[in-house]
Amino acid sequence: MATTRGWALKGNIMDAVNYVLDLKHHETKTNGGIYTACSYEDVAPLLAGYKMKTSSHNYKQKETPGTKKKNVGYHLQFSLAPGEGTPEDCLKMAEEWINTISDGKANYVIAVHTDKASIHAHIIADSILKDNLFWKIYWKRDKKRFRAAADRICRKYHYSVLEETMEKGRTYFEWMEDHKSDSNRELLKRVLDKAIDKVASYDDLKLYLEKLGFKVYDNLEKEKSNVFRFTADIKLIEKTIEGDYLIRVPYSKNKVRVEPEYFKWLKEGKTAEIKLPIDKEVMYYEADGSYLGYIQTEKLKRSFDDKTRKGRSGLRIKIPGSKRWIRTKFLSEDGSYSLDNIMKRIEENGRYQTDPYIRDFIHGNPNYEETQEFRRSIFQEADVHMNFNNSTIYRSLKQENYFKWKSNEMNKLMDRYKYEDLLEKDRKNIDQLKARKETLSKELKSLYKDIENLDKKINSMMLDQIEGVLIMTEKELETYIKENKEPLEARRSELKQMIHLYEERIENVEKAQNQEKKQKRERVVIR
Repeated sequence: MATTRGWALKGNIMDAVNYVLDLKHHETKTNGGIYTACSYEDVAPLLAGYKMKTSSHNYKQKETPGTKKKNVGYHLQFSLAPGEGTPEDCLKMAEEWINTISDGKANYVIAVHTDKASIHAHIIADSILKDNLFWKIYWKRDKKRFRAAADRICRKYHYSVLEETMEKGRTYFEWMEDHKSDSNRELLKRVLDKAIDKVASYDDLKLYLEKLGFKVYDNLEKEKSNVFRFTADIKLIEKTIEGDYLIRVPYSKNKVRVEPEYFKWLKEGKTAEIKLPIDKEVMYYEADGSYLGYIQTEKLKRSFDDKTRKGRSGLRIKIPGSKRWIRTKFLSEDGSYSLDNIMKRIEENGRYQTDPYIRDFIHGNPNYEETQEFRRSIFQEADVHMNFNNSTIYRSLKQENYFKWKSNEMNKLMDRYKYEDLLEKDRKNIDQLKARKETLSKELKSLYKDIENLDKKINSMMLDQIEGVLIMTEKELETYIKENKEPLEARRSELKQMIHLYEERIENVEKAQNQEKKQKRERVVIR
């Protein structure tokens, strides 16, 4: 049995080709590039990707102003059932499937991935067919045809066919259950399950999660401290004749004797801070001043921690973009995600060292793109799905509000400049004109950077969409680009026009000044 999926590609088709070929990870998903194919004869799949990119770029698209840009290609997926089939069968069936649904006219690159429970083929198809016509897929219309073609191929190679491909109605509740996104708690459970199996120590797990953008609080730093620090009110402090301090220990009626070097006023005559080395022995007294002998500071600290450690102890994690902390011990009824049990699970996973791929990541300095790739990778492995409007990407970036605000601010700036320019005489204010031109140039440079960053984030979202990590429709993606990028492009055009206007005005003033100087020199010569 096989399942099929498909998405339209926008932007650079090579991004998708590079991803499915797994070049970044040295083609480990395709077994060193063995399970790959393309439609071009005697051409490597990577070069086939460049051919498709070139064909899309050179395609003469006849369109009127205002029409939408056409897709640069399609990403299709042909997946066998978990534990079923071989990579060779999957490659052969996927190639036959793409040729069937395109009538043999599609140019494509196929890469079979073997890193999941189900062997699956990724197909990147060019939007320009071999007859130089544009391949326009209508998903609602063509989905059944693509599915039927896959079923015929499955029967041909003696694979079972999904019952759901038969004409059978589904309730709205059933459809919603299949398309709902994972909750933050479920997301965290799945990520922890995958990450625990890949690390050799709890410290590496914590570093890994923090590098991925999770916030982790476990109270262990406090326990590992070699200093016992506490504060005391003036009512609990008594200064001795020798210059030492008798201080009542928090949550106790007994007192300790503290030398001046361990004592510091936070607010003179009100509150003091006491810092005692954990290995120090201090003199211990009863409430009435009776001497009890020496006591280890570590014992005092342990007693203090036992009194203060209430409901906020254990492991708490905040996923990227979320405002809420999640206490892991409540993720399951059996407490298997508590701090102690997570440490126990790491000890029992049989690893002597952390996965080298993860170890290099947590001890390196990954950039934004590398961090996104690692997060996307573990979300894929954990089979995590996020709804677009509730996703951590959507909440953390907040592109809409930011770019709308920036656009409004620049509008106000432009309007103010235009109004002031009407009131000023350019020749008397040449310095102001140059300063304004410089300000606009800086704004334009910043705007180019914003557009570049937005393109990177859109590409990242598209990759998440391709792999099913981010549940987002084509309409949502188009709306997102329209609301965020189009205002920036319009503002960029306006800024360039304004800068050009200032340049012309400055040039005219300088020409006039040079002409006046020349005429003045001529009058001097005539005399």
